[in-house]
Amino acid sequence: AKASAMNSFLLVAFGHDSWVARSPELDTNLSLVQAVLLLAFAGLHAVVIRGGVHRMRVMTTILAPLQVIGFGSLAVWALVNASIGDLVRISDTFTVPSEDRGFALSFAFGVTGSVSGWSTMCMNIADLSRYATGRRAVVVGQCPAMPLANTVIPLFGIVAVCAAKVLYGTDDWDLSSIFVHFPAPVALVYALLTAVSLLACNCLANIVSPANDFANLLPERISFRGAAYFALCASLAFCPWRVLSTPDGFVTRFLVAYSGITGAILGVMLVDFFVIRKQILDVEQLYDPESSEYGSGYNGAAFLTTALAIAPCVPGLVANLGGFNLPAVWMNLYGTAFFTCLALAAGLLLPMRRAVSWITCSPRTAEEVPLSPSVGVSIGQVCRK
Repeated sequence: AKASAMNSFLLVAFGHDSWVARSPELDTNLSLVQAVLLLAFAGLHAVVIRGGVHRMRVMTTILAPLQVIGFGSLAVWALVNASIGDLVRISDTFTVPSEDRGFALSFAFGVTGSVSGWSTMCMNIADLSRYATGRRAVVVGQCPAMPLANTVIPLFGIVAVCAAKVLYGTDDWDLSSIFVHFPAPVALVYALLTAVSLLACNCLANIVSPANDFANLLPERISFRGAAYFALCASLAFCPWRVLSTPDGFVTRFLVAYSGITGAILGVMLVDFFVIRKQILDVEQLYDPESSEYGSGYNGAAFLTTALAIAPCVPGLVANLGGFNLPAVWMNLYGTAFFTCLALAAGLLLPMRRAVSWITCSPRTAEEVPLSPSVGVSIGQVCRK
């Protein structure tokens, strides 16, 4: 959870910019009006945060359906004004810079971009499920609801963008640019629907989780409210309008980059829970300051595994940011960062636990302990004794 704090709070930035109308010449610079709107929208988040988790929960329960209504009505508008055949044909004209990688690799790149968008929320779902009314509510929310929402809402957006190109000849991936073609009252309604839905989404998915992560770093000194304010302020420092200036930069330079981090963390979590702990969590041991596995409250093997799993994707990220090319193997590793880092972390965790255990134990103790699949636990028990 602590390692996921960075990629969690970065997502807070996106809602601040995606509803503000932008012109091409202002892709990387904000006008005074845009800056005021940005700060005002951030201020709405601060007002909600001040009310605590309860106010967030009540607000998102009321406002979240508006997101479905807004996107759904756009999809209806698109299907009424443009035929399905036109939408399918026009979708082929949207191109992004790419090489001829073949279907399998291109599909893997596309899936990585899609998974990146919701990987953080899925990994931090416990921050939300703890407020569920029961186990059934948790299952319904995670199994049918989340995959369905993350499939249907992007589909609505794709349909609307394709319809805008059919009707107006625009080639802009930003949905807010469509509103300028609507009558002023309709455009205002859609702008407000988009703003409140983003407010609900940000508070639910992008503030609660990083606030808990930061608060857990020093729970005796950092409150949930203070951590939430910090996440909100830090998100502004990352200049989200620059990240969102182009769809290619947004996907390949941000989503794919941080998906490598979430993929590595997920690999550690899966192996730790299913292989090492056999799906049984010892809550007392997790919070035991004397536990041999958590030196000073941190799992050193898990952090080391995460860093090593991410490392092979760093050259591809640097090349992407710098605009130069590397051998295809490095670019392909980066393009599939989520799955690459997940697989590496899953394979490295047990060896890293073994290595850390050997380093922290005396040579004599380490030699006496057999290198079995549960070596991390057995060595830890010997070390503690």
